[in-house]
Amino acid sequence: MKRFLCVFFLILLGLNLSAGSYDEILGDMYDTGKVDKINGVTVWAPKGILVSESQAYEYVAWISELFFFTWAGWDTPASSSRASQINSVQEVVGYWYDAEDEATYMVSMPRQDIVENFDDEKYYDYDTDELYEEFEKFVWYYGDVSTF
Repeated sequence: MKRFLCVFFLILLGLNLSAGSYDEILGDMYDTGKVDKINGVTVWAPKGILVSESQAYEYVAWISELFFFTWAGWDTPASSSRASQINSVQEVVGYWYDAEDEATYMVSMPRQDIVENFDDEKYYDYDTDELYEEFEKFVWYYGDVSTF
């Protein structure tokens, strides 16, 4: 679990520092999560439970931002199977365990809400850090939280 978190945050740091291609960044993100089904909904979920609520929200924001480029047609992965898989995702989710409540929670963000909010010309000139900040605010404000 700790190794997963270290790898996850190193990848996030690397995304900010590198000028890697979209495909390279997606490849790194595929190491942190997977496509899954929850109650018949196709989701992108982390490969493990994240340590805190804030990490779950950050995870959902990062994945949402990366997948948004494919969903909105702003960028396309070189691999058609990867593009198809990303386009099949209906929601991005993140989990965390709250020891005080003795419960596991899930924050989710529907693809439709992301595309409707961010597929706008005003975001074209944002750099990735600025765009991530907007995604993070959006997920914190509109993300749906439920027990899992």
